[in-house]
Amino acid sequence: MIAARCQLAAVLRPLADNAANWPAGSVFSNVPDLARFTIAFMTAGRISKDAVTALTTPHADIPGSRAKYGYGLQIDSRGGEPYWSHGGSRAGYGSFLAMLPSRHAALIVLTNRTGENLPRTRARIMEMLGAPDPVAVRAKTAPIPASDLARYTGDFRNGSGVTHVAVKDGKLYVGKQEAHPEADGWLALSGGGRALPVSGPDGRVVYLFLGGRSQARID
Repeated sequence: MIAARCQLAAVLRPLADNAANWPAGSVFSNVPDLARFTIAFMTAGRISKDAVTALTTPHADIPGSRAKYGYGLQIDSRGGEPYWSHGGSRAGYGSFLAMLPSRHAALIVLTNRTGENLPRTRARIMEMLGAPDPVAVRAKTAPIPASDLARYTGDFRNGSGVTHVAVKDGKLYVGKQEAHPEADGWLALSGGGRALPVSGPDGRVVYLFLGGRSQARID
């Protein structure tokens, strides 16, 4: 079991309690309890085998990802081995939990920063566990024409989270990540993720699907 933490000095008050997030679970936990959960889950000890099977059976596609969605878990594989994961984000917090059931190994990340889950640290730990990130094969496309860049730029929001899309030195950036167009309409991000721009009637991007969430233009 491996746990990574990131602590910052600033304290966010009052504690966020947005009712819009309640259907997602709104679970407040800690490393020891999450460790007990992963142990019980992977060994089907205090959690029935039928429940584990139901939760880890793919039930829906995840846009922009080769992973599937079970019940509360993303279902994927690493090196041919099952890989179950889920991240969390709340104002003032970020988290990530991943399990490699065939190895009885789990990774737990809890941070005191909105939406942060230490992707580079996680990737390094997974390499140490022998389950590195799969290398995505990207279809090469022509760069976005300079005359077309402006339709992407602006601020996009979901709840309190805002993503700034801008052009710098002739290149498109989603937040701090450089973006490149793909053949299927998605934008490949330099950090390894993808974003889907959705255009309005005038061709200007009005929604941005990023990190499993849809963000609406606010400018």
